[in-house]
Amino acid sequence: MKKNQIVLGVTSAFLSLSLSAQPWRGNFDRLVRDGKPANALQYLWLQTARGTRAEEHVDRALLLESLGFPLTALREWGDAATSNPRLSRGLDGLGQAALKWDRLGSINAAAKAAADAGVAVAQWPTSFRIAVALNAYRGGSLNLANSILPGSRDLGSIRSPEARRAAALHLANLQWALGKPNEAVQSIEAVTGNDTSAETGLLRLQASRVYYDLGQMGSSLEQLVRLPRNSGSWYPGVLVGAWAAYRLKDYNLALGQLLTLHSPYLNDKFAPESYVLEASTLFQLCQYNSAQKSLARLKEKYAKVISAAQAFARGNGNSTARVSAVLNYARGQRDTPLGVDTQAYALVMDALLQEDVLERADRMLLQVNFETENFGKIFPDSRQPLLSGLRARYQAELNYARIESYKDGVRAINRRLRTIRDDVQTAFENAALVEVEVSTRIRDRLIDNKIPNAVAVDFEADVRKGYEFWPFEGEFWRDEAGSYAFATSNVCGEQSL
Repeated sequence: MKKNQIVLGVTSAFLSLSLSAQPWRGNFDRLVRDGKPANALQYLWLQTARGTRAEEHVDRALLLESLGFPLTALREWGDAATSNPRLSRGLDGLGQAALKWDRLGSINAAAKAAADAGVAVAQWPTSFRIAVALNAYRGGSLNLANSILPGSRDLGSIRSPEARRAAALHLANLQWALGKPNEAVQSIEAVTGNDTSAETGLLRLQASRVYYDLGQMGSSLEQLVRLPRNSGSWYPGVLVGAWAAYRLKDYNLALGQLLTLHSPYLNDKFAPESYVLEASTLFQLCQYNSAQKSLARLKEKYAKVISAAQAFARGNGNSTARVSAVLNYARGQRDTPLGVDTQAYALVMDALLQEDVLERADRMLLQVNFETENFGKIFPDSRQPLLSGLRARYQAELNYARIESYKDGVRAINRRLRTIRDDVQTAFENAALVEVEVSTRIRDRLIDNKIPNAVAVDFEADVRKGYEFWPFEGEFWRDEAGSYAFATSNVCGEQSL
């Protein structure tokens, strides 16, 4: 759905039927059948303003979603779930909306209402169970979260593909965090299957990370092969792939992935550990001089990053300003503070933008702005007190969403500013350790009067693997990134001069 238009496509098939006939129901259904959801929604508001049943809250929520107002609809889903927790559609709608937008504000009240009404956890819809478990986990109640979680097979009950993917991601993350990595993989594979679209990118990346933690490097790489380049998860997946290849001792494949990370197209991506990994990989091949060059590039590129991060923090002391500065930078406002190194500042911005929380906050803020700007098109000002009160409740929901998005965003930024320093310092410390080993080996060769004896490389065989070698000497092509493999010799054999 485009943000600059209101989608007017919904049929009565999406709407719930009231349990008992209402005298106005025929007019409402006719407006829906005639393709006038905005008119149907306004009519429904007028007819139910004095007293709204759970089924009518569901109708409102579905119409709001069809018109492009999912955050406003969350208020109706919450009201539907709390007013009649025995209505499964209300709990399911709330669960799906909460997971898609990571908005759990109404979950506690709905869960309490369901428990008070005697609705057993086993009867809760899958999406609602995951949302309640996620809320419990974030609140520190790990045992409660574990007891509520559904199984991976239950994901099939969620019909909406978008909601099913969101539910699978949250479920897998919870299972992984609760020490159930195999179940986490099952949850992801239950939804992704053979789907290699960009929409499954984050799921593929998480599966790859879980396999990596399990020590199954081959399976980790298989997930990354299915991760398309137009997914936002592709770049972090390349680094995971490089580490997996290193653990498999496929050093040329590891160097190929690192060649992608260090390509001119990705020059502003924050990944200091990639240079340490590159040097360590070259060290395994006894390419000592090349390893030293990798370490030198690390020091040159990241020497001013910590000071750039400090400059960002000083220049954006207000929490709202910090979030706005990062998001505006992502949209092309690339102003660098006076006296700060441009590339170092770009690396800091990239490190902040890699935060998933910030990405969700950006998505939320864009949606809040859209709904706020277009609200008058479906809900014009009214002098009727009941409708004015309803409008005020919706606007309060949007204002709360905006405030929470900024709070989440600034917490993520502040946390990342601290870890930027740690990441750079750790990379420098590890680089120093590698450098000692490299210098020792070079010294030993000089003392023993030895020279490296290269092992022949079958370049044609390496090319047949489906990779290309390109040293970035001259032109390069954006679409080549991700398709590189190094083809270099192991020179650990030695011979006397």
